[in-house]
Amino acid sequence: MLGAPYALPPGSDGARGPLGDLLTQVERRAPVVQIILNNGSLDFVNIEQQEAGIIPFGVEFKNPNFVKVAEAMGAKGIRIEEPGDVRDGLLKRLRTRAARLWSMR
Repeated sequence: MLGAPYALPPGSDGARGPLGDLLTQVERRAPVVQIILNNGSLDFVNIEQQEAGIIPFGVEFKNPNFVKVAEAMGAKGIRIEEPGDVRDGLLKRLRTRAARLWSMR
């Protein structure tokens, strides 16, 4: 549906690519929501390595503060730390017709 908000939910390992799209979403005033499940790891790679009997290597990393990065680009940012805050955070930000980024831990 054209003009309707939609979500792009990468994990934190895949968030660096869509962050490049965020600037375009801001410039075009696209009401897109990017949700980053920020766990600071390449979790699927970690699981694959473990299943292959390999001690996980190179799968943990430090992330930037995605909310500050989004705000520096002109988007609205919100960080959600507790599962109980997801509903209120979603309702509050879905009312904003702008590019948004949510970082969830």
